[in-house]
Amino acid sequence: MVIEPRHPDDVAVQTLVAEQQLELIEAEGDGHVVFPLQEHIDFVVGFVDGDPVACGALQRLGDGIGEIKRMYVVPHARGRGLSRRILAALEDLAVRQGLHTVRLETGAFLAPAVGLYTSSGYATIPPFGPYVGHPASVCYEKALS
Repeated sequence: MVIEPRHPDDVAVQTLVAEQQLELIEAEGDGHVVFPLQEHIDFVVGFVDGDPVACGALQRLGDGIGEIKRMYVVPHARGRGLSRRILAALEDLAVRQGLHTVRLETGAFLAPAVGLYTSSGYATIPPFGPYVGHPASVCYEKALS
């Protein structure tokens, strides 16, 4: 997989994020909440044989902290470690931007995501920001070296 930075308006980013949101809506039903993105956000897209198959984003929260957002791998490309590579690329980007900590939120019902984050060194934290009071949310944090 080749991982490239992409603008939020890029067609590949827009397509992958729309697919991710649709999948979440189908899984959560009426309980789905779309958490908005801030203006200053950096996306990466993973390509296999020229096709966009994975994405993720880094959003700066301030005080040296960033948030991992919109992690997604298309269904036919799952199980090959692509999400782990996207996560590593976002962590590297955070370090290059001078961030010392990254946080993220995922659905408690998304066992593969929970497994990815815990096996990648993320620790559970109390809900933060817009996730406070959202019963399906579980939040994580990782200190970067």
